[in-house]
Amino acid sequence: MILPGGTDKFFLNNDSRASDKSYTLFRAGTDKGLKLGAFQNPPDPAFAANGFAQARRIVLPETFAGIDFSITTAEKDAQTGLKDTVPRLFATGKKLTGDLRAWTAGWNKIYFNQGAPKPNGTLPGFTKPVNGTYDPKTKAYEISWYSLIVGGPFNGFTGYWHLQGKLIA
Repeated sequence: MILPGGTDKFFLNNDSRASDKSYTLFRAGTDKGLKLGAFQNPPDPAFAANGFAQARRIVLPETFAGIDFSITTAEKDAQTGLKDTVPRLFATGKKLTGDLRAWTAGWNKIYFNQGAPKPNGTLPGFTKPVNGTYDPKTKAYEISWYSLIVGGPFNGFTGYWHLQGKLIA
């Protein structure tokens, strides 16, 4: 997470499993990662009484600043109430672009839309489009994007997201 007003100053997550605490590493969830063309809704209830996120489909919950967070995608954005589109990636040769406006982080009983573009189609602040690479032979991909955090205790911060793996049908 990038600190407000910056491009190279990061929030340190002392709970991160990474040696560089400016990164929080994910482990694939029960669906083995993000599904394209489908929503991966939060469970009911989405949060435990202590505020820990319980979603496990895309990624397993990870501790961030002492509280477990996780990722979901849903037809209705939990933060804005706007309709989302299903996660999509588009390949042009070896280049990937995408629409991940439904990407939402849940933490401490709060939702933060972390998609790009945002549910209303905009790229506010330091939000940058999804882009990356794809190898059609091996199916390996790598994508990244930035998304402004609006509201809550991290208002004005920017999430930097990086996913890599293999696209499976």
